[in-house]
Amino acid sequence: MAGRPASRGGGLTGLHYGLIAFVIVSVAALAGFIMQLTQNKKLQDEADRLSKLVDEDYGRPPQFYLGEARASRGSTAFAVMERYLKDYGTLVSGNSDAVYPAVAAQAERAI
Repeated sequence: MAGRPASRGGGLTGLHYGLIAFVIVSVAALAGFIMQLTQNKKLQDEADRLSKLVDEDYGRPPQFYLGEARASRGSTAFAVMERYLKDYGTLVSGNSDAVYPAVAAQAERAI
């Protein structure tokens, strides 16, 4: 009695192609993720370096101005300092745009 011959696999099936595509996409996604994390680390290091450089060059504003900026929501410490300097110039010399030499001269005259 002759039986049916054993079938041989016909090669790659759709499931095989799907698994291969999944592996390729997974490896590519992992590589992209690692590259992105590396780039993020470089950007964070650069931001830290620049922040330190700015702190060394310009310093930090006094806590008073930081608190005033927080209290006026949406303002910056620099804007608060500028506003107070203009008010100071107005009080001493009558000119809000007066800079230190003009304010100092006016204060000397007043003293």
